[in-house]
Amino acid sequence: MSDNSRHITSFKVKNFKRFESFEMNDLGQFNLIVGDNNVGKTSLLEMLLVDELNVIATITNYRQALLNHKVFANPKFREFSYFRNLETSINEILFSSTTVDRKFYEVRFNFDKVNLMFKIFGIQNREYDYFYNDALFSIEEFSVPLIPFSKGYDSDLVNFYSRFIQSLPKEKELLFEYMRIFIPDLIYIEPSAPKSDESIFLIVTQKSKNSTLPLGFYGEGTVKLFRILLEIIANKGKRLMIDEVDTGIHYSRFSSFWNVILLAAVRHNVQLFMTTHNEECIKYFVDVLSEPKMKSYQKDARSISLVELPDKSVKAYTYPFGHLEANILMGNDVRGGAR
Repeated sequence: MSDNSRHITSFKVKNFKRFESFEMNDLGQFNLIVGDNNVGKTSLLEMLLVDELNVIATITNYRQALLNHKVFANPKFREFSYFRNLETSINEILFSSTTVDRKFYEVRFNFDKVNLMFKIFGIQNREYDYFYNDALFSIEEFSVPLIPFSKGYDSDLVNFYSRFIQSLPKEKELLFEYMRIFIPDLIYIEPSAPKSDESIFLIVTQKSKNSTLPLGFYGEGTVKLFRILLEIIANKGKRLMIDEVDTGIHYSRFSSFWNVILLAAVRHNVQLFMTTHNEECIKYFVDVLSEPKMKSYQKDARSISLVELPDKSVKAYTYPFGHLEANILMGNDVRGGAR
C-alpha cells in the first residue's frame, strides 16, 4: 500500500496576496479547481508551494514562483513580501494544513525577523525557527512542484530530465511507458549529444522512423504531457500543482491524457491540484473516472469551485465526484463562478 500520509485534507492561509483569510477542506488526491477569471486560482496553487517539512524546499519554491512572475531577477527573502496581502498591516503570512494521518502543520513567513517558523504537531510536537541566509542554497537542488500554464518546451526541460530521470533506469522506463500513449512506438527519449556550437535538446527515437526527431516536433500537447509526467515522478509522495492543465491538449486526446496522468499520480502517490476553464476537459475527467478500471478512484476526486463573495473575500466550495458527475449529466455549467 502506498504511503499517502503527506497528502493534505485541509489547507488554510492568512495574509497571502488577495486573501486575507482562505481555507479549503475535504481535499482528495485529484483536485480540479474552477472559478471565474481573477478569482485567485493561480494564487491558490502558489499557496500550496509551502513544504511543511522542508525549509529549503519552501524557500526554493517561492523563489521560483517569483522568477516565473518575472518580478525579480534574483529574489531575496525580503522580496517574498510580494506574496503578502497589501490590504493589511500584518507583516506575516501564515499557512496551516492537516494531513491524511491527522498531523497538523503550521508555517509562518515573518518578514520583520526575516525568518520562517515551522510548527509541526503530530506524534511529537516540534517547533523551530529558521533564520534565512540568501547565500546558503541553490535553486538546482529541488523540483519546484508548480507547472505554470505558459510553460512549454524550454531548456529547463532538458536540465530537469538530466537531474531527476536520466540516471534512474526504472523511472526512465516508466516515463517511456507513460509517453507511449501519445507516441505509441516510442523507444526512448534522451538529450542530444552535446556539440560545442549547438544547444542540447531532447530527441525522440521511434520504431517506425529511421531518424530521431526533437521532442518539440511532436507538438505542445506532447511536451505538456512530458513535463507533467517528469514532475509526477520527481515529486513522488508529495503534491503537484498544474495551472490550466488543459493548455495545449486537443480535445481528442483528453481521454488518454487523463488516463495516464491519473494513473501515474496513483502509481507515484502524488496529490494533484489542477486549474482549468475548459468544460470539455472537465467532462473527460469525469468520463475517465467512470471507466471500469478507474471507478475505484472516484472517491479520491474533488472539484473545488472558487467564488468571490460580496465583501470581495473568496470562498472555496469542495464537491465530491458524484456532485460533479450529476451536474454534467444535467447539463449544468461546471466551470465554477458566481453561485
